Amino acid sequence: MRRLKDPLEEFRGYEVEAIINDTIGVRARRRDAEIGWQNATKSVVRVYLFGSRIDVTPIKRISPFEGEKKGKKKALTSFTGKSRKNLLKLIHSMRFDLAFLPLFITLTYPRIWPESPETWKRHLDLFGQWLIYNYPECSFIWKLEPQERGAPHYHLMVFGLPFIHHSIIAQRWYEIVDSGDPYHLQAGTQVKKVSSIREAANYASKRYMGKDCGSFGQNVGRFWGVIGRKKLPVSPFEEQEIEEDTMNRIRRVFRKRMKKLGYRRGCADRGAFTIFTNSITTWLTVCEWAVEVGPWVQLQRGIPF
Repeated sequence: MRRLKDPLEEFRGYEVEAIINDTIGVRARRRDAEIGWQNATKSVVRVYLFGSRIDVTPIKRISPFEGEKKGKKKALTSFTGKSRKNLLKLIHSMRFDLAFLPLFITLTYPRIWPESPETWKRHLDLFGQWLIYNYPECSFIWKLEPQERGAPHYHLMVFGLPFIHHSIIAQRWYEIVDSGDPYHLQAGTQVKKVSSIREAANYASKRYMGKDCGSFGQNVGRFWGVIGRKKLPVSPFEEQEIEEDTMNRIRRVFRKRMKKLGYRRGCADRGAFTIFTNSITTWLTVCEWAVEVGPWVQLQRGIPF
């Protein structure tokens, strides 16, 4: 007699629970620890050697029951926390060496500005095309913000451009937006060259690029982006696999550090986390200590700061 095929045969090695109530839902969990995906036993530490960012990410395998969840894109009227975190991740992975100090450019609109966000983005695209055409080695990260009067303005962190006179930027932006306002030609743009690595990092992450901003009240699309990504001076990084207990030690130090700085409770309680720091060597010492320290009892020795 021919044996009937078990419909759940392909899920062998799983614990399957079927719930029958008009519809059938199947929840599965793989038992095999070697290819388990829910509880990771190892993590990867990625250190950006010349930047100010360390990523600690658990290694997780994709479950065959998890598919890509694609939904409708939400209207973006304000700078969300997730978008801000992604921007800060990129900024803190940059090389802020003396040879790679960025140039900060601010672009604003005159008293009367277009209301369409598509027009704002087209103006930025035209400016980016002009800048890269005349200075092929440059690239920049841009961020869109609303002013108090409601007008949009851009902050640009430009790399590969040692210096450019303010009058050149002002004239080109004046022509792109078709301003017609002499006052806007004089005060519509700003060019700033930073003189130190710390000033560049603080200026980028706190004062302008990474700060929270208000809402436009309409869908404006992306609030930040990159033009000339291939030319960005991203820091080289190194990766190393660590055990779960080592990851937890690093997480514990990071959590105590964040609490000391006054950040919210529950920071980096579980899952992956990213460390932003101006002292990458200090956290490399922490990582080395977490690898070398023995049992959990030895954590009572103190935090190596």
